[in-house]
Parts: sequence; C-alpha cells; structure tokens
Amino acid sequence: MNAPDSKGDNDTGHIFGWLARWIVRHPKSVLSLWLVVLILASIAATGLPAVLKSGGFEVPDSESARAAESIRNEFTGQPAHTILLVFKSADLTVDQPEYRTAVEVLARELIIQSDITSRVLTAYNTGNPLFTSRDKHTSFAVVPLATSDADKARDLVPKVREIGRRAELSSQLTIQVTGGPAVAYDLARVAAEDLPKAEQIGLPITLLTLIFVFGALVAAGLPLLVGVSSIVVVMGIAFILGQNMELSSFIQNIVPMLGLGVGIDYCLFMVSRFREELASGRSKEEAVVRTVARAGRAIAFSGGTVAIGLSALLVPNLMILRSVGLGGILVVTVSVVSALTLLPALLVLLGERVNAPRFLSLRMNRKRARTTGFWQRWAENVMRHPVTFLVAVVVILGLLATPSLRMNTLAPGATLLPSEAESREAFEALTQSFSPGEMSPINVIVDTGRTSGLWNDKIIADLYTLTQTLQRDSRVARVESLVSFDPRANLENYQSLYRGGFDPSRAPQVAPAVLPLIAKAGKTTLLQVVPSVDPDSLEARELVETIRKEIITTIN
Repeated sequence: MNAPDSKGDNDTGHIFGWLARWIVRHPKSVLSLWLVVLILASIAATGLPAVLKSGGFEVPDSESARAAESIRNEFTGQPAHTILLVFKSADLTVDQPEYRTAVEVLARELIIQSDITSRVLTAYNTGNPLFTSRDKHTSFAVVPLATSDADKARDLVPKVREIGRRAELSSQLTIQVTGGPAVAYDLARVAAEDLPKAEQIGLPITLLTLIFVFGALVAAGLPLLVGVSSIVVVMGIAFILGQNMELSSFIQNIVPMLGLGVGIDYCLFMVSRFREELASGRSKEEAVVRTVARAGRAIAFSGGTVAIGLSALLVPNLMILRSVGLGGILVVTVSVVSALTLLPALLVLLGERVNAPRFLSLRMNRKRARTTGFWQRWAENVMRHPVTFLVAVVVILGLLATPSLRMNTLAPGATLLPSEAESREAFEALTQSFSPGEMSPINVIVDTGRTSGLWNDKIIADLYTLTQTLQRDSRVARVESLVSFDPRANLENYQSLYRGGFDPSRAPQVAPAVLPLIAKAGKTTLLQVVPSVDPDSLEARELVETIRKEIITTIN
C-alpha cells in the first residue's frame, strides 16, 4: 500500500479529516442513526401536503393587500373567495326550460350544503344579461364560498364539481368549475400527479447516465440513494416547520428537483475520489479519510455558497419566494451533510465492492481510458489562454441572457394548466364568450371620509364620473358600482335613488346588486373593474397602474 504523502497528511488533519476518521471507526452507528432519521422523516413527510398553503403571491402591506383586508372586514356582502360555474350547451339556450332547470337545481343543491355557500348568483335570479353570452348557449354563475380560508376554499372544489356532475344533462349541457380556488386545486393536483411521473422517467435515465459515468452499478446507485435520502429528510423537516409558519405547496417541487441535482452532483465528487484513492493502492479506510478531507471540503464550501445565494429569496416578504428559498437551503444543507456522513459510512462498508459488477467496471474504464485525451487537451488549452476563454465565455453567457431583459413574469393561473384541466377549459370558455377578466376583477375602494357617508348628490356624481371614465378604457369590459347596475339609468336616476341613503325595502329588486358594494359604516363603496384583457397580461398590469395614477380622483 502506498504511504500517504505529506500534503495528504496535512489535508486530513483538519475538521473534515477528523470527521472522516470518526466515521471510519463507527460506520454502522452512522448508518443506524441515518436509518432512524429516515424512518421518522418518512412518517412526517406523509403529512406535509396537509400543512402546505396555496397562493403566497400577495405582498403584505401593499396597496392591494390593504384593499383586500378592507373588503374582508368592511364589506359584508363581499366573499373572500368565489368560484365560477360555467354552463355550456351546443343545442340548448338559456331561454329553454331544460337549461334553466339544470342551473336552478344545481344552485339549490349548493345552497343546501351550508359549508359551501348560502347563495348562488345566476342569470335567472339576478336578471343580469351580462351572465349570458351573446349566442345564449353559454352562461355562468357566481358562487361566493362560505369560508375565508384559501386552503379550505380550494378543498371545496371537488365537492362542488361532484354536485355539478349530477346536475349535468348528459351531452346537452356541461357544467365546469373554475375561479381562483379551482385553479389552485388543479395546480396542486397536477403538481402532485406529475412529480411521480417525472421521477419515474428521470430516475432511470439518471441511473443509466451514472452507470456510464462510473462504469459500475453499485457506484452509480450511491448518488441516487443519498439524493433520495436527503429529499425525504427535508420533506420531514418541512412538515415540522409547517406547523408554525406558512409554506407554499411549491416546496414539494423545488425540494426533489434541487435534492436530486445537488445530491447527485456532490456524490459524484465523493465516489469518484474514493475510487481513485482505492485504485492508487490505499485501504478503504484511508481512502474514505482522504476523500472526505479533500472532496468533502470542496463540497461543504460549494453547498455553503449555494445556500447563501438562495438566502436572498428570504428577503422579499412573499410566502412563495420564502418557501422556495427555505426549501432550497434545507435540501442543499442536508445534501452536504448526507454526502459527508451517510455516503462515507456506506463507502467504508462497501470498499472494493463499490466497483461491482467488476466486468462492467473494467469494460467501461477501458473505454473511458481511450477517450479522456480530449478533455485533458481542452483543460491544458484553457490554462494556456485564460483571458481569451474568459472573454469568450462572458460574451456567450451575455448573449444567452439577453432574452431575460424582455421576460414577462406571471403568477400561476389557469393558462399554466394542461389544456384538459377543467378550470382551464372553463376559463377559456369564459374568455371566448365573455371577458378574460371575469375571474379577476380589479377592486377599487372609494372612501369618502365624510360622516354623512355616500349619500349626497355630489358624491354620487363623482362616483358616476369615475365609473364612466373607467368604462371608456378599451381594456375594461365593464364596471360594477353603485351607479352602473342599470344601463338604462342616468345620473339623475341614481341621485334620486340614493338621496337620504339607500333603503333596500324601497328598491328590493336592486338590493342584491347594491348592498355588497356598500361598507358597513356607509362611508366607503367598492367598484369592481372587470378587465377585457387577460388578467395575467402586461396590458392588465398597465391598466392597474393607469387606474391608480391617472383615473382615480379624490372624492370630496
């Protein structure tokens, strides 16, 4: 056996060398500890989906967040969450009794379920023609949900869909569910279903690639084993953290993606170095010590650098970014720990068997020996001309990064779902027959600041002017306000209706449209602006900016 050189002795004298020597003496203890951790983490990980939250794109203390909080607290008629039922028929129209019966039966069935809703707004009970498409074959209903919790609202979607299935008229009338909670439900479902599929495809391909790289089945399986172990542990940790903090459901996607990538990457360094040390004639114990001392140190610093970079995602006060950053930091940290503890313990016990099966290892190594000349020549060429290669790489990377300057980021919505997803199909039906913004109206809160409240002619006139200005914008489909529910009415009609206050008993036919737009104190009103453009588009964002900076005026 070759004696270690002096440099190797120095390398194995620091903390990584001390850790490696301890693992060499107690490999079974390390594996036993990891086995206990994996069992506990596996049990905890099964409960992770139940503690994760949907959404997470709202910015606390922003203008939109304050408006949403005001709507929840002050406007009793405004639900925190709604879903939309889309009715489509190729043969029937809303005027036919079969169509109407199906809609009204479904509405009654939903109202009976007190945990879902207490009212359903349809084209029939509101008399609003905007609930019906021009060809009268498509209509929609608004279902204000009884809960203010986003996750509970999401969980009601399957129940609503089941009730809708029972109300359908075979092929004559289809009923589909969409809206924010339905989109959130479908996004979570698709993510949960696609992740195992991706793993079923990705893991075998990864294993075949590792076999080609290592030329040994055992060596190829170790990075996968360690990577999967890290993922399980992080999922268990996330479940514990989820008891006391909000975590986005997207953490289930970021952890496996990073865990496999980083875990395999780190293990490649370790296993390759270990095999090189064995090939040089060292014992398995000494090979492990030198591997952890040298490759392990590089891995620890690499993981630390990645974790520091990911920590930037913890700065923005967004649940989605915080969850992604925290999940990434956890999986990188656990991957480093597993590469420095679990993997060395396995290598100690395996020894030369890491190269099994031997015939495959010998054959692949002979092939690799004939093809390593190119990479050596490439490395030597880079070292001879470092400045040239540096400039070339910077230019190439700069060109590749140029499209990011025109990147348009979007929040997850119905258009991100597969075309066969129900909430996307219903959303596209709404887009074709109505307005793309039906699912995402822009809420404008007008506070008069007056003790007399909304009820004087000057305030009503100002609201009328504001509503008309908004409706003239080409990006606006319609505006729902105190002065827009009847297209036949003019300013004088509205002033007469509200003079001295609004009395529902004097106008029972318009009360359902008016009351949800009036705050409890009677000094604040709500305008709902329905965009005519995709709510996730750049045009919709510009519309919000226009409303905030140019259209809204102070109500005196």
